[in-house]
Amino acid sequence: MDIFSALLMFLGTLLTLRVYLVDFGRLEFWKLAHLFLDDFFALMDNDESWVYSSSQLSKPSDDYVGPFFFNKNGHKYTIFALKNSITQSQQGFINKFQSQVPKQPFPIFSLIAILYPATSIIYLPTVAGLYPWLSEGAFVDPNGFALLGYGFINLGYLLIVAGIFPGSFKILGLDYRIQVFLAAIVFLVLGTGLLNI
Repeated sequence: MDIFSALLMFLGTLLTLRVYLVDFGRLEFWKLAHLFLDDFFALMDNDESWVYSSSQLSKPSDDYVGPFFFNKNGHKYTIFALKNSITQSQQGFINKFQSQVPKQPFPIFSLIAILYPATSIIYLPTVAGLYPWLSEGAFVDPNGFALLGYGFINLGYLLIVAGIFPGSFKILGLDYRIQVFLAAIVFLVLGTGLLNI
């Protein structure tokens, strides 16, 4: 694997993560449910697709997905939804409440910030002593995994900074500080592992 392949894999991983979190994970729905919490619980009360309880609740059957967890008025609720109707119910909720939330601008700053770890794949450091925990040949004759790992490590560093200052990294769909820090840890561990292959 060469530099170009490592760069494509890096960008492909980030795109896949964004699509998974925002589209497949229905992150937009859960954000709206959090903002309009009373309306979400009213939806669950009126729609037979949803089952929830503040006490211990086990999965009703294999026809349900979950559990999902929500806190409301100091109580933790366990939620399940029917597999075949959850998407339709979520989309109806999104259609009803999406217009009440101001449209967020395109996250141009986090898009520009992604250039830092992407260019780190192309321009590796020449001094191996900067990273004493890495194998000796990591920067001397790097393979594609080392290049990809170095990009992920730098993305982890970037996410730590993003978690401290703005508290979000919106280009990846990470709106909360805890999400950003967890993603930083994952990318630092993944990057270190790939760099030492």
